[in-house]
Amino acid sequence: MSANETELARAWAAQWSKAAPALETIRRAELAAFDFARDWQLVDGLLAAGWSAATPARVCGLVEMERLLQKLQAARAA
Repeated sequence: MSANETELARAWAAQWSKAAPALETIRRAELAAFDFARDWQLVDGLLAAGWSAATPARVCGLVEMERLLQKLQAARAA
C-alpha cells in the first residue's frame, strides 16, 4: 500500500469514527419513532426474509435434550 493510500485509509477511518456517534443517534431516533402497528407489513417482510434464509435445525430440541439426558444417565450409572 502506498503512502497516499495509507493516508486515504486513515482519513476514511477518522471520518467514520467522527460520524459514528451521529449515525447512532439517528438510528436510535428512527427506531424509537417506528410505528410497528402501522408498518407491520414491513416487519413481517423482514421476518419472512430471515426465515427463508435460515438454515433448518438438523436436530429437534427435544431430541437433543433426550440425547443429553441419556448421556447424563449413562454417566451416573458408570
